[in-house]
Amino acid sequence: MLTVEDCEDDAKLELLALQDAGLCVHCCWAQDAAEIAAALAREGWDLVRSEHHLPHLHRFEAPRVLRESAAHIPLILMSGTIVEEAVVVSIREGAADYLRSTISAASASP
Repeated sequence: MLTVEDCEDDAKLELLALQDAGLCVHCCWAQDAAEIAAALAREGWDLVRSEHHLPHLHRFEAPRVLRESAAHIPLILMSGTIVEEAVVVSIREGAADYLRSTISAASASP
């Protein structure tokens, strides 16, 4: 799974949650369009999971980079704050689905 996330701690927490659920997952972390393109060129991914709001990436850029790579990989958007209209536009731009995010390093801190 290619994880597009601005916070490495959040990416690590997500990986731990997947492993705790019994999944054997290989993840790579990217935080901008260039890193996404490089990761797509290096490996064959089964899934791209992207945070919707990122400081180094326009919210519809991940679907664009995926489309331009010609890779037929599902893109799942995650966010705890996205509005319905943005979900609709994101799916029109190429996202396969949206999940409400509940995992974050900030929420995991005591």
